[in-house]
This record gives sequence, structure tokens and C-alpha cells, in this order.
Amino acid sequence: IGHQLTALTLNLEVASHFAEGPIAEPVATSRDLAREVLRDIREVVTQLRDPAADIVHELQRLAQVITSPRTKVEVDPAIESVPTEVRHVVLRVVQEAVTNAVRHSAAAHAWVSVRLRDDMVLITVRDDGVGVSDLEPGNGVSGMRERVEAIGGTVEWESEPGRGVTLSARVPATP
Repeated sequence: IGHQLTALTLNLEVASHFAEGPIAEPVATSRDLAREVLRDIREVVTQLRDPAADIVHELQRLAQVITSPRTKVEVDPAIESVPTEVRHVVLRVVQEAVTNAVRHSAAAHAWVSVRLRDDMVLITVRDDGVGVSDLEPGNGVSGMRERVEAIGGTVEWESEPGRGVTLSARVPATP
């Protein structure tokens, strides 16, 4: 994708030098948008190289950037001692669960807890949103479950209308 965006950006740069009249502005806007998307792709690639290098910081940062619902994160610093593969899964589970709360819950608050107990990482993400009587897993929830189960963990959801959603995941500290 990065290579294709680079080519697109270069082509739009050339086109912007020849564009005149009413087409000049849309070409320039497209060029700028392609540059922005290319920057975003580079940032994602950088994060994918080692997304969970400092998981405590990453999870706390998540709480800072989410404004609605207000998100409180409690992370056991011992989580830094688990293998990168496990930290990566934990980070992605929390990100997906919080994203779902933002998109679907209409919650005022969300709470995230990540603890290391014995040989398990325990993840709880709960919100005070609208809840549902029947949770239909989409791609994000299905992907979350697949990631957790791939390293021998489990994921469960509880929800009732008017009582929010609670996600609980148990991930082995050593896969």
C-alpha cells in the first residue's frame, strides 16, 4: 500500500503542475490527501514493528485520547514482563473493546483493567452504555476472539439493555 500511495502521490504532484482552471484545486486536494494517508500508513507500519514495547504507556495514552466515553485505565506494571506476543494481543483486545464502546455504547464511562495473576493476564473492559440483549459479533470482535484463542486464551461478553457491556478475557502470560 505504501508503494502504491507513493506512486499516487508522485503522479498527483506531476498532475498538479499541469492542472489549470477548475481541475487545479481538486488535483491539489487529492495530492495533499494522498500525502496525509501515506504519512498515516508509515506511522501504522512503525507501530506494528513493536506495538506493545511499552504497553502500560500505550494503554494509558488510549485513555487520554478517548474523550467519550471517559475512559479509566488500570494496568498492572508487571504486564511489561510478559512476552511481546502476549502484550500485542492484550493491546489489540483493549483497543478493539474501547473502540466498540466509543462507536456503539453511547456510554458516559468506560473502565479498563489489565492485571497479571499467576500465569494469566486478566483483561476487563466495561462500559455504562446502552447494552444489548443479543451481542452480534462483527469483524472486530471476531478478530479479537481469534487473536486470544490463538494463544490459548478465552474471551466472554456480558450485556443487558441499559446496563452496558463487559468484556472479560483471560490470556496465558506465556503462550
